[in-house]
Amino acid sequence: MKFLLLTTRINSLLNKPKNFKKNKNFSKQAYRRFIKKYDVTHFHSLTNQTKTVLYSLNELKFNSIVDFNTPPLLFKNFYGKPDFTYTSPENTFINTVVYKTKIRGMKARCSLIFYKNKLVLFNYVFTKFSEIERAKIMDYSVQKFGNKPDKINYKIIDKNNNYLIIEDLDSEITFNFHCNISLQKLVTEKHYREIQENYSAIGFKLEPAY
Repeated sequence: MKFLLLTTRINSLLNKPKNFKKNKNFSKQAYRRFIKKYDVTHFHSLTNQTKTVLYSLNELKFNSIVDFNTPPLLFKNFYGKPDFTYTSPENTFINTVVYKTKIRGMKARCSLIFYKNKLVLFNYVFTKFSEIERAKIMDYSVQKFGNKPDKINYKIIDKNNNYLIIEDLDSEITFNFHCNISLQKLVTEKHYREIQENYSAIGFKLEPAY
């Protein structure tokens, strides 16, 4: 009887779909695509496309504790290990980390870009939402920054010349936060050294920034 149970258990394990490694690799590739899509070049391109400018009395920063120029180690001490970490092979001064988070109860991915160990760019990307949730997301920006936009894409600037560019597209909404820094330098600068990419598929959830 014991032999039969053992044989059944072994056959069950052998017959399981062998796609765990494939799924894990797909997740890693998905993070790579996400980072590539929302890299420094993407942030830089937004500055040339946005014409509507609004001004906010509230400072644009991650939250009351984490501001621009915060080093990645301090950020990780607050929020734990990120879901994905990536160092640009073309400019190893640029490091990106990605977290899962929620804004107003809606799931988003948050990427944070550090340049020379200082936070200079970050965003929230919403990709799955209903029309009601879309309105809720956009209403969040109005309540947080006090300006109601009349365009699809627009820029909000604070007193430190940090700015937020919001893209309201059919399939996604992105909140892109920029430190007052020359993005042209980040796009064109090259810095190479031997690097290692770290990947973790842990289920850590980043707490809402606001």
